[in-house]
Amino acid sequence: MSLFRSVFWLLNKLLFVYCIVVYCLVYSTWATHWLAGFMMMSLQVVWAINALFVLYWLLVQPPRALLSVLILAVGFPLFGRTYQFDRTPKARQASEQQKTLRVLSYNVMSFDVQGYLDNINPQSALDMVSWAKNNDADVKCFQEFYNLDSRPNFNTTQQIKAQGYRYMAALHPLAAQNEENFFGLAIFSKYPIVAREEVVFAGLNGLLRADIKIGKDTVRIINVHLRSMALRINKVLKEKEYQVAKAETKSALKILKSGFEKRANHVEIMEEWIKKSPYPIILCGDFNEIPYGLAYGRVGRYLNNTFENAGVGFGFTYNKAPRFIRIDNQFYDPQKFEAVELKTYRNVVFSDHNPIEGTYIMN
Repeated sequence: MSLFRSVFWLLNKLLFVYCIVVYCLVYSTWATHWLAGFMMMSLQVVWAINALFVLYWLLVQPPRALLSVLILAVGFPLFGRTYQFDRTPKARQASEQQKTLRVLSYNVMSFDVQGYLDNINPQSALDMVSWAKNNDADVKCFQEFYNLDSRPNFNTTQQIKAQGYRYMAALHPLAAQNEENFFGLAIFSKYPIVAREEVVFAGLNGLLRADIKIGKDTVRIINVHLRSMALRINKVLKEKEYQVAKAETKSALKILKSGFEKRANHVEIMEEWIKKSPYPIILCGDFNEIPYGLAYGRVGRYLNNTFENAGVGFGFTYNKAPRFIRIDNQFYDPQKFEAVELKTYRNVVFSDHNPIEGTYIMN
């Protein structure tokens, strides 16, 4: 038993050192190496392991529990990226001189058009189109948007514009240069879009900005879809697809490494957009990353995260396994905006992402 405790204590001390390194990476966001990406992504796991160490030592040798208690305490400021307590009463209402802006962000998974064509729960695809067009946010930012003018149920651009969103900006990836048959990033607005810009990364990933005129103010909306790590975790969990899962698991580290390396470059481009903007920014989209990664940390240098200031609960946004992660975000310029609410539509389950909607008071 003494040997077991000694080994356990050694592991606890090694974990302590590892956590300190991870904290340095997360707090500083200076490292762009793929190994740093792996380490930052592991933070929630090592928190859970430290919690188990605390329980174990409290039962067998209480003073040693202080080591893991200390490491959890050091990371406490980061817990707000995962969970927020309900703030009641809610933030103040806008005065008569102030405007309120509501921004929706939603990865619509191409409105599951393939499932519709294959007759796999086709009503769900139609319900997703209906929800996306009927939501009444002032600005709508879609990732994996899909439109085909010649297909009545999926002429989504026409349907959304008919709801009062006269102004649109779209990303033009190589696979979708023509907006009549379009998929990728899209921004719809009730207010005039006076300028736009785009950067295509690969596939449907990229950055799209729209400068929106609201009265005398101009606001810059940035819609982002960062590279996915492409791990089909739900497949790994299906026993009947064991061989597929085994092959995918073997290549997982290679895929993640490639993803971290490429996204580091994309984050630098996004950071330059933020720094050079002449207008206040609301940035939103699918980060394909938990809130302890490089992209989240770099954007957080310049903008406030809406969930951290106006969200409630865990705010998980991924609607497939492992489900307990938040990879969709909204950020805002605190000099111009006050975040009133960040709503996660957990009951809207048509896509593999839940939509999120931020409400802001313009100062």
